[in-house]
Amino acid sequence: SLGKNDAINGDAIDLSFADDTVIADSTIYLCGDKGISIGEKSKPKVIGNKIVKCDIGIAVKDQSQALIENNVIVANNTGVALYLKKPIFTVGGRAQMIKSVIWGNKNQVQVDNLSSFVIKDSVVEGGYQGENIGAERPDFSQLLPAYILQFID
Repeated sequence: SLGKNDAINGDAIDLSFADDTVIADSTIYLCGDKGISIGEKSKPKVIGNKIVKCDIGIAVKDQSQALIENNVIVANNTGVALYLKKPIFTVGGRAQMIKSVIWGNKNQVQVDNLSSFVIKDSVVEGGYQGENIGAERPDFSQLLPAYILQFID
């Protein structure tokens, strides 16, 4: 966990060229850049994380492919972003998100035209195209630790 006294200006977790990596059960908040940055052909599983009050909750870029499951991504500038950053890669990011919550971010999801994002069985503020997408505000007291609730509007 990263907390108020540990606030950082860069990425909390940054992957490059990482195969078969699992990022699980982390609580990341008050991060100045990306909570989780997935780049350069990485192929992680991102499971059970809580990402609050970062610039970008999760970024998937530069030919990376991520499975994002059972995460809570709230109160960030951008919840999830998929894009091409480095022109040496031919495509942006690709991700599948299931059983997750994206809520209360200034921008819920941003996907450039070289990336793809599939969401199912999740809750997204304002809705999102996909299977079984709910748009009703979840009970955050059931989803987040008490010390994080202060950052949720």
